[in-house]
Amino acid sequence: MLQWSSGVLLISLLTGCVAGPGRLDGDRFLRDTSDERTAAPLPAPARPSAADEVGLAAAARVEDIVRVVLAQSPDLAEIESRVRAALERVPAAGALPDPELKAEQWATPLTRPYRLDQAETLMLGVRQSFPVPGTRAARARAAVEDAAMVRADLATRKLDLAAQVRRAFLEYLLSQRELAVHEQHVELTSQLGELARARYAAARGTQQDVLRLALELARLHGDLIAVEQRKRSSAALLNALMGRAPDAALGPAVEPAGLGREDQVKHPEHGDHAEHADPDAAPGKAASAAASAAASAALAGRLGARPELARARHAIARSSAELSAARSAAKWPTFMVGVDYMYMPLMGEHGYGAMLSMSLPWLSSRHRDEVRAAEHSAAAEAAALRAEAARVRFELADAETRVSAAREAMALLQHDLAPQAAQALEAAEVSFGAGQGDALAVVDAVRTSRDVTLELERSRIRLAAALVDLDRALGTPPQGATP
Repeated sequence: MLQWSSGVLLISLLTGCVAGPGRLDGDRFLRDTSDERTAAPLPAPARPSAADEVGLAAAARVEDIVRVVLAQSPDLAEIESRVRAALERVPAAGALPDPELKAEQWATPLTRPYRLDQAETLMLGVRQSFPVPGTRAARARAAVEDAAMVRADLATRKLDLAAQVRRAFLEYLLSQRELAVHEQHVELTSQLGELARARYAAARGTQQDVLRLALELARLHGDLIAVEQRKRSSAALLNALMGRAPDAALGPAVEPAGLGREDQVKHPEHGDHAEHADPDAAPGKAASAAASAAASAALAGRLGARPELARARHAIARSSAELSAARSAAKWPTFMVGVDYMYMPLMGEHGYGAMLSMSLPWLSSRHRDEVRAAEHSAAAEAAALRAEAARVRFELADAETRVSAAREAMALLQHDLAPQAAQALEAAEVSFGAGQGDALAVVDAVRTSRDVTLELERSRIRLAAALVDLDRALGTPPQGATP
C-alpha cells in the first residue's frame, strides 16, 4: 500500500512539473511583451454624481455632457468588458495544453472483471503534449492583438459618441439662438403693430396695415412653437444619451468660447491650408516649405493614430502571428511525453513505464490548407488597412471642404447680407414711424432681417458642426475622457 501511495505521489509531482513550465512560459511572454493588463489599466466606470445633476439643471455645458455620456454609456461599458475578457485570454492562448491523467488495467479475467488483484498489470499515468516551438508565443501574440483591436474599437466608439453628443448640443444651442431671434422680432413686430394701430386711430394709416402686422405677429408665434419643440427634442436626446429621463431639467446651453465665430480661422489641431496657398509670394520660401512639410508630417502622425487605423494594424499583426503559427505547425511535429506507474498484482511487483510520441504533419493536407487560409487572411487585412487609410483621407478632405464652405458662407452673411438687412429694417422703421410708406414694406423688412439673422446663426452652427466633423476626422480625443 505504501508503494502504491508513493507511485500516486510520484505521478502528481510529475504532473505539476510538466504543467508548470507552460504557465511560466506564458507569464514570461507577457512580461517580455509589455503586458497590457498592467501597462494600461482600464479606468473603473464612472457614475454621474448629484453635483452633475445640479449643474446640468443650471446650465448645459458641452464638456460636462460629454463626460457624463461617456461615463454612462452602456455601449462603452460593454466594450470595456470585452477588452478585459480579451486580455484575460492572453495567458490561456500561450499556455500548454491540459495534461492528461490515465488509468489502465491489463489482462483482467473476463469471468471475474471485478477481480483487479488477478489483473496482470494496473497502471496510472500522465501525458503531456508539447506544441511546435514558437506556436505558443505566436498564439499569445495573436491574443494580445485581439485585445488591442477591441481596445481600438473602444476608442472609436468614444470618438463617435462624443461627436454625436457635440452635434446634438449644437442643435440644442441653435434652437436656443433661434428662440432669442424670434422673441426679438416678436417684440419688434408688436411695437410696429402698436404704431400701426395708433396711426389708424389718428386716420394716418389703414386697417390693412394693422392686419398685416397682426398676421406677421401670428406667424412669428407659430415659428416660436416650432422652435420650442425642436429645443425640447434636442434636450430629450441629450438627456437620453446621458441616461437621464427625457424630461429631466436641462439648463440653457452655454456657448463654448469661439464656437462657430468668424475669428476661428484656424483649427487648433490642423491649421488653415489657405495660408500656404502661394508660398512664392512671401519671403522665407524655404522656411515656409519646411514649416509646411513639418505640418504635413505632424498631420500624417495624427491621422496614423486614429483608432480605426490602429485596429487595422493590430489585425495585420494578429494575422501575421496566426500565419507564423500555421507555418510552424506544418513544418515541425508536436510531441507527447508520458510516464506510467505500474503495479503487477500477480507478481507483487511495482514498476514504471515511459512513452514518447510525435505527430507527422507532413502526411496531412490539413496544415497546408491552414497555411494558405492564413496567407489569404493576412493579405485581406493588409488590403483592409489600405482601404481604411483611403477612407480616413477622404473624411479629412471632406471635412476640410465643408469647414471652408461654412466659413465663406458665414463671412458673406456677416459682412454683406446682415448689415444690409439691418439698414433696410432701420430705414423701413424710420419711414413707417414718420407716417410714410405702408406696413407691407415694414413686414418685408422685418422678415428679411429675421431670415438673415437666423441664417447667420445657422451658418455659425454649421461651421461648428463642420469643425466637429474635422475633429472626428483627425481623431481628436473627446474632452473629459481618455480615448
